[in-house]
Amino acid sequence: MAKNPKDKISSNQEDFLQQRPRANRRTSSNRDAKYNKNKSMLRRKRRRRRKFVFFCISMFLLFLSGFSFTYAGLLFAKINTQELPTDNKSLGISEEELKDIQNRIGKGEIMNIALFGIDTRDPAEQTRSDSIMIASIDYKHNKIKLSSVLRDTRVQIDGHGMDKINHAYAYGGPELAVKTLNQNFGLDIREFVTINFWGLEEIIDGLGGITLDVKKNEVNEINKFIKELCDIDKKKYTPIKKSGEQVLNGRQATAYGRIRYVGNGDFERTERQRKVLDQIFKKIVNAGVTQYPKIVDSILPHITTSFSKTDILAIGTQFLTSGIKKIDQARFPVNGYWDNLKLRGIDYIEPDMDKTKGQIKDFIYDDVKPDPLY
Repeated sequence: MAKNPKDKISSNQEDFLQQRPRANRRTSSNRDAKYNKNKSMLRRKRRRRRKFVFFCISMFLLFLSGFSFTYAGLLFAKINTQELPTDNKSLGISEEELKDIQNRIGKGEIMNIALFGIDTRDPAEQTRSDSIMIASIDYKHNKIKLSSVLRDTRVQIDGHGMDKINHAYAYGGPELAVKTLNQNFGLDIREFVTINFWGLEEIIDGLGGITLDVKKNEVNEINKFIKELCDIDKKKYTPIKKSGEQVLNGRQATAYGRIRYVGNGDFERTERQRKVLDQIFKKIVNAGVTQYPKIVDSILPHITTSFSKTDILAIGTQFLTSGIKKIDQARFPVNGYWDNLKLRGIDYIEPDMDKTKGQIKDFIYDDVKPDPLY
């Protein structure tokens, strides 16, 4: 796609418009300004609780539980498990895409895991995934890759037509959400980890807080969300009092990751989330084995995963002995390869799907990071 949004509506969009006659045409103003400043978009973002979930931590801690067979046996009772189908068709993995992947990498060199973040006190509640990432354990290049997918990205959802990608989780839980990722981006994801927003605070507090550099214009927003959380669970309100680099506790760091209306909207929000993830990951790695039981114990009750106990032990052993400590990150769709789209008053991110699909696969399987156009 060109740098400026297109005024024309594609044939796919025309079909959608026929189904929804009240749809408006795609806007043609600058896409960044439109995405951040459009008042109607702000109205749709008024949901009170903006969540902050770092799914890779849940995956990492799951595998840490494999370091001790005895202790792991006690912890496994706290994990919520949900099996996924094993056949390619049910998971949305096409034979053509699978052959392409096999031509790029050797067997067992890369494992992809869908990571979903939700915000609900009831684990059984059907809710949208607030955040979506693909965690790739890359033994070939000796790193973990985090591919963030913007939740407003408009994609094909099996049985539900074109919709925001985060709706897939509400429509069909993690199974449909995984299938949606595979079908739209040509991937081979077979496992998932979901972490509930309400558990993240405990992890950070268990680590003694994390160090973040808070901007001046972020202070009030952080305190607003801290107050919101305290109003919900009646805990003591402890605001931050200054900008700059400082140690934030679990509640403060959680609030930091929920900021959305300061800076570059949802894009900068995902950047904040990745910063927190990076700090948590580094602190866990440096904590030492003796601290793992405490860390693992705090997070497992808030996790749902398709991994079996055997899987966790095996992958945990392999991961811990691999020496992987580097995290590489990318966000999709990439700037310059998406447009704004408004349908029936709802704003979507409309990706150049062919380009985005290729960029995600190149990043995950070939270790080639995409270059934004702006």
